[in-house]
Amino acid sequence: MIASALCALVWLGFLRVAHRRIQAVGNAARPAPMPVRAALAATACTIALAGFAVAIVV
Repeated sequence: MIASALCALVWLGFLRVAHRRIQAVGNAARPAPMPVRAALAATACTIALAGFAVAIVV
């Protein structure tokens, strides 16, 4: 139960990072590279989602 709630929370965090990136890409003719902090946040969310999925299955 807790893993499901954490999975949903991490998913919302990932969507936030993705939404900001989409806005940056859409607002400029040539978008700036993705900031390191945003890339690390997206990576951390992806790894956390995989970990919580394993916790739900096991």
